[in-house]
Amino acid sequence: VQGVRSRNGRGSKLALFQPMFPVEFEGLESPRQEMHRFKEVRAGFALREIPFDVRKSTMALFMAEVLYRLVRECEPNATLFGFVWNSVGALDAIERGVANFHLWFLAQMSRLLGFHPGNDYIPGSWFDIREGEYVSARPTHTLFLTQECARLLDELVSNLVENAIRYNREGGHVYVWVLPHDGRPSIRVSDTGIGIPEEAQKKVFERFYRVDKGRSRDMGGTGLGLAIVKHAAAFHDADVSLVSKLGEGTSVTVTFP
Repeated sequence: VQGVRSRNGRGSKLALFQPMFPVEFEGLESPRQEMHRFKEVRAGFALREIPFDVRKSTMALFMAEVLYRLVRECEPNATLFGFVWNSVGALDAIERGVANFHLWFLAQMSRLLGFHPGNDYIPGSWFDIREGEYVSARPTHTLFLTQECARLLDELVSNLVENAIRYNREGGHVYVWVLPHDGRPSIRVSDTGIGIPEEAQKKVFERFYRVDKGRSRDMGGTGLGLAIVKHAAAFHDADVSLVSKLGEGTSVTVTFP
């Protein structure tokens, strides 16, 4: 890189060559050399947090390692490049959820690279457990959910996510995990919303019960969301647990047998 060790009164350009630092440069082509030279290397945009926050710098190192191991293509890919470029900006800017940023990054990367579960439910679908996706025809193996079970699974997840969004605060976050819980598979949906008062937490799974009736009415809520979740979980012999703190958010976990 031409002039990379030159300071020119503005600091060494070597500082720009760190994992996931956005860099812009002008390339110099040479017909006599296999490797071309870079000219006018500069920061793509200013990083305010990643260089100084050990959590974010560690996350950036993880992202760089993932890209190094997964992306082998040499041809231009504007969509992938744009995602990576914007992901760096998002990591640098976020204030909450840094610890789970890698999960979001991996999920989005898997979509761009062409391997991800198909999560769109269509009425009449089966759920192929082996492939982790809804399918239009009954699988030839035995690891699947019937059409009725698949419908209820979609209702369960959809209602949990919709509730987390409806009762969130402006600029809040919703997190969805699929993880083992006491050695059993589980789905957990958490939000950073308004929370549920302790005296109301045992009632929220009742039909038509609404903690904040005015907000539910304004947002189109019916009071059936968590009741549907409880019914769908019971159909799958699953357990439902809720943890909530007023003003901080709610977390609902469905644990399957």
